[in-house]
Amino acid sequence: MYLLKSDNSYKTPLKTQVTPMDTNRENTLFNQAPTGMIEWSLEGKILRINPRFGHLIGYPPQELQGHSLMEIIHPDDIEGDRPLIDQLLEGELQTFMQEKRYLHQDGSMTWVNLAVSLLYTSPSTPPTFLGVVTDTSEHQAVLRDRRKAQQALKESERRFRAIFNSAFGFMTLLSPEGEILEANHTLLEFAGVQLSDVIDQDIWNAPWWPQDYANQEQLKAKIKQAAKGKTLRCTVDFLGINQQSITVDFSLKPVMDSCGKVVMLIAEGRDISDRQALQKELVWRDQLWNAFFKAAPIGMAILDKKMRFVQVNETLASTNDSTIGDHLTKTISEINPYRAKTLEPHLREVLTSGKPLLNIEVSHETPRLSGVVRHWLENYFPLTTEQGQSKGVGMICIDMTARKQAEHALRHSESLLKEKNQQLQETLCDLKRTQSHLIQAEKMSSLGQMVAGVAHEINNPVNFIYGNLLHAENYMQDLVDILQLYQDHYPQPHPEIAEATEVKDLDFLLEDLPELLHSMTVGTERIREIVKSMRTFSRLDESAVKSVDIHEGIDSTLLILHNRMKVKPDYPGIEVIKEYGELPKIECYAGQLNQVVMNILSNAIDAIDESLCSKQGHLQEPREGQIRIATQLLDSNWVAIRIQDNGMGIPERVKQRLFDPFFTTKPVGKGTGLGLSISYQIVVKNHGGKMDCHSIPGEGTEFIIHIPCQQG
Repeated sequence: MYLLKSDNSYKTPLKTQVTPMDTNRENTLFNQAPTGMIEWSLEGKILRINPRFGHLIGYPPQELQGHSLMEIIHPDDIEGDRPLIDQLLEGELQTFMQEKRYLHQDGSMTWVNLAVSLLYTSPSTPPTFLGVVTDTSEHQAVLRDRRKAQQALKESERRFRAIFNSAFGFMTLLSPEGEILEANHTLLEFAGVQLSDVIDQDIWNAPWWPQDYANQEQLKAKIKQAAKGKTLRCTVDFLGINQQSITVDFSLKPVMDSCGKVVMLIAEGRDISDRQALQKELVWRDQLWNAFFKAAPIGMAILDKKMRFVQVNETLASTNDSTIGDHLTKTISEINPYRAKTLEPHLREVLTSGKPLLNIEVSHETPRLSGVVRHWLENYFPLTTEQGQSKGVGMICIDMTARKQAEHALRHSESLLKEKNQQLQETLCDLKRTQSHLIQAEKMSSLGQMVAGVAHEINNPVNFIYGNLLHAENYMQDLVDILQLYQDHYPQPHPEIAEATEVKDLDFLLEDLPELLHSMTVGTERIREIVKSMRTFSRLDESAVKSVDIHEGIDSTLLILHNRMKVKPDYPGIEVIKEYGELPKIECYAGQLNQVVMNILSNAIDAIDESLCSKQGHLQEPREGQIRIATQLLDSNWVAIRIQDNGMGIPERVKQRLFDPFFTTKPVGKGTGLGLSISYQIVVKNHGGKMDCHSIPGEGTEFIIHIPCQQG
């Protein structure tokens, strides 16, 4: 606020002590003044304003009377004139002037030029402040516009610099005479220099310009032309750091003033080294493609959207019995009507779908050789732009005639070879079967001879022992009877005899000796049964058909295998259940039939052993092994033998190959894979019978043999 000093004192300078003016006259001058006028008290209260000032700030003169002056002064301008007011009150100043902002009634600001002085009405009355206000809003607007223009110019300069220096191309501003005024960062970095190194230098002497006379003179001539208003363009080489040379698309453009006078030249360059290399690469590829297209041993062609030939090679032209020139701009129907029937639908499909058709086999007669059919493998693929627009179709044709003929000949040869191979395979299988049978027959014959010999050699001493055992029993009984008589008649023997009787335990000897002889008799009878079984089994070498008791052969085989099936300390044994039917004697190869039973029983024992091992490994209670053998007379001429076990069973995939030669699931050294195959051959081929297998995995297996009672 504009206040007096704290002591309310003020000085009245001599220069300001004037005679008071007539009040009416002064009011008239105040109100009619062309400039704004305001009077306020030392306390900052508005005493009066004239209409011009009220107009400047949008208030009627009477409305502000009595209000604080600070209400209409911009807040930022309140403190600015306090020192000047103090100097005015001290008499140090008679008046002061300053720019000030008043608040308009509508909220806007009004810039004014304010001249303030003290007004004295009488010596006894405190002075007041009189302000003369001149509107400077228009002047301020001009200043603001000027500042905006300067700011816009700076911003434009900044944007120009940013664009100029960040441009990818090389840019230089030249005088009409060719002196460098500006060079952008791209060019300076390429040349490895600073702007200060080249400013005001002739461009033809710049480090990036080739320093040879011809290039320099050529550039001077172009600058002279550009200075006359002509735009020029050429290709030159620029030199960078380490004399690195690049190819540049260089242009000179004149800049003219409003009068059409050239005031500046813009030199611009773009690195086109990659583009030129690419153009050379494209030319080279085009030449390479044309050379390949021409020399390709397969037919190649390019057709447009109207299916007219655009490019065709000699190979394809020759397939139509025509030349390359005859094909160009013509359709396939005009060149080869025979092929058009099959070719045009394929071309339309590719043009419509945009998808290739590959490996299409086509056969047709040649135009000039009626009846001669040629074969082709054709491929069609769409030719499109990067935007996916169809431009045509590419076609590749491979002559398959010779190949088809070779394939036909090959198929014929393969058919003959397959037939021969089949014959050879059958012959080989027969040979293998025959060989395996011969080997097995030889083995079994040798085994039969050996068994027969062993049985014969064992039989003689066994019969001798068995025959003398009866005499030994009789002799022993006679000796016992005589000894009993001695004891009856001489109850008190000689002391030496009594001692010997006690030492030798005569009572035990007399009691145990009959049992000993009985055991020897049982043992020799067992040996005789084994020998008999061996002699029965030794019929393997007999080649003639004989009438035999099948049950006798089965029993002899069981006796031979008894040791594998009997109970042992670590083996529960296998129970054999016989369910023999009433059978007549059967005409057969007894040794071979015994071999079949031996093979089946051996496999059954193996299966049961495997099952026992498996259950022990899984901590399951092993069940007792069991083999059931049943025979049955089916009708007057057929006999069935069933051998069933409760082993592991046979999976279906294994059962399908069960009778194949050399097929086995046993480990190496445990089986040859011939046992069941030979058994099947013996039953089916040698005896005209049947052999089947039924098995449930985990439960067991049953083999069923059917043989006729009489051999035809």
